[in-house]
Amino acid sequence: MKSNKIELVKDFDSDGNVLDSEVYVSRINTKLELVYECMDILTRIEKGDSEVDVHTISDLVIRIYDNQFTKKELLDGLDAVTRNIELIEQITFIASGQGFEVQEGKQNNKINNLNSWEDARDNMKKFVKKMMKEGKDINNLMDMPFSFFMEIVQDESKKNVKKTESMIDAFM
Repeated sequence: MKSNKIELVKDFDSDGNVLDSEVYVSRINTKLELVYECMDILTRIEKGDSEVDVHTISDLVIRIYDNQFTKKELLDGLDAVTRNIELIEQITFIASGQGFEVQEGKQNNKINNLNSWEDARDNMKKFVKKMMKEGKDINNLMDMPFSFFMEIVQDESKKNVKKTESMIDAFM
């Protein structure tokens, strides 16, 4: 797993030069619930939902970083010009699974071939429903670290691979 980081300015001089800043690191294991929320926010942004504002996104970023800083520190610590982009990049990092290292040759093509955040969110929702039908508890699933979830998805995709006796059979 990889973590993400964000640098917040703590103090600057009268000319606007940075005197003090602090770098915060996100947790390595992000809960599936938080990943889903990031996907949901990105879906809403993609659809032009006017209810999603800088405060909604900043609340989510604060939770991604386990409340290491306040909303005021976050909003004041980012450059006003690039703030919205930085906040969206933070939730995109989590939603896209960039923090999850996929072993060589184990990439799940279904995840890579998504056209929108809505597709990603809906696929996750379908998979969670499938796991619940198999007897898994929703609370345990949503508290599960995203890395475990990705391992389950990869294992499931291995089960769906059709084995053939020869290359000719594979194409027929």
